[in-house]
Amino acid sequence: MKARKLVSSLFVLIFPILGIAQDDVVEVINEMVQAGDYETAMATADDYLKKYPEDVNVLMMNGNVRFYEFQNSRDYIQVSANDNLSIYDNSIGMVHAPTIVMPDSTGRDIASYYARAVAIDPQRQDIHFGMCYTYSMALLKDELKQQIQVIHKLFAPVEGLEYTLGDYARLFDDRDRFEDCMDIYELIVSLYPDNANLISDMAAMAFGNGDLDLASQKIGEALQAANPDAMTLGNAVLIRSINGQYDDALKHMKAVNKLEPDNRDWLIYQAFLDHYKGNRKWQKPLKKYLDQKADSDSSMDVRFARAAIELKDKTFEEYLNLNKVGSSSFYRFLHHEHAMKFYPDEFLPLFNYAELQCYYRNYDKALEKLDAIEVKGLEIPGDKLDDYHAVFGWTLFDQGKVEAAHKHFEALLGSEEFHFKSMGAFFVGKYYEDKDDPEKALSYYELVSEEASQGKYATLAWNCVNRINDDPKD
Repeated sequence: MKARKLVSSLFVLIFPILGIAQDDVVEVINEMVQAGDYETAMATADDYLKKYPEDVNVLMMNGNVRFYEFQNSRDYIQVSANDNLSIYDNSIGMVHAPTIVMPDSTGRDIASYYARAVAIDPQRQDIHFGMCYTYSMALLKDELKQQIQVIHKLFAPVEGLEYTLGDYARLFDDRDRFEDCMDIYELIVSLYPDNANLISDMAAMAFGNGDLDLASQKIGEALQAANPDAMTLGNAVLIRSINGQYDDALKHMKAVNKLEPDNRDWLIYQAFLDHYKGNRKWQKPLKKYLDQKADSDSSMDVRFARAAIELKDKTFEEYLNLNKVGSSSFYRFLHHEHAMKFYPDEFLPLFNYAELQCYYRNYDKALEKLDAIEVKGLEIPGDKLDDYHAVFGWTLFDQGKVEAAHKHFEALLGSEEFHFKSMGAFFVGKYYEDKDDPEKALSYYELVSEEASQGKYATLAWNCVNRINDDPKD
């Protein structure tokens, strides 16, 4: 799922004059900032403003200096362990710029200088944006919403302004305030009604936060609005495919082709939809698709189409072989659907479909197929047993069904692969720690904690061991 992002420009917008000597005082203050002497820079600006209280540039710079002081008082680079429990993120840790939340008092102080400046010169769009960015960094939602309305009233005709305003909403989501983010987005949509692509951005935000129901609702609203672009239609294809609404997804892919005539991916989708429906001539669209591609084209979907056009539909092995060829998720849903329909007693189509749905956090559909594997008593290939328990366990765990998930993570403890063994040790340890049994939790964490460098779950277990041992209650 994609959303339009312009965030990289935001910080620049509130510092446009630090490197430009507009007059002597600006140059002097700028030199102090470059030297990191923020206290003297602020005092100099304050003294100047006592004499010239309506100097917009110095008012703005005074806010900038305070913002810059706050920004530079934090680490630019941070090394941290990966605390994402998902089985789909296996990085041990990361080097990244820390996500900073500004104290609200600091945010209000900085914004007060910008407010004084725009009261004198309300046409300074850059200063208005500086206020928005500051309010977002300080999670001052009500102040941001008020400022967004001011900006809309002053600059509504500016092309793309609605997406810039959406960037400020996304800063709330970056700080784990998804509901506030969506509330701000609702305001922006109300200011730009019938904007399909803005509503699609809301769908992408909901999707990224694992709320497929809300994402489906919003993409439906987007498609009812005016002039959805290719990105919006692409988002719709993915959501409709996840939900099993394949005919609708195909319609949206054809709409993309009307906007982008060189994009003929709908032909692959048409072929696999026909295949799923049992149409014997399902490969005809693939031929049309490949006729437009150069022999030298080795892109993923072209390779997938070339492999698919060779299918004879005679053996289950053909499904397995095509499944080894990479492709967009759009087509994989239909590929697995066809196999489940024509090979209903095979484990892999059911599991592969369930795993794909688990990846997209469509847990109801994932559990439907995982449960079917159990009900049918299908034999699980030995090389897939760990994957099966990991996917089943995570599907249940991420829904809060901890008790049901527990047996699947326990089953991983005997895995010969350290990744799965450490996954089991961590989740079983967490199970007992959450039951307020730290001693039993430690017995599982310590199965893998000494090998923390070998994987994410071992690192998480190592962190838990240290935390429990350092806790004076234990």
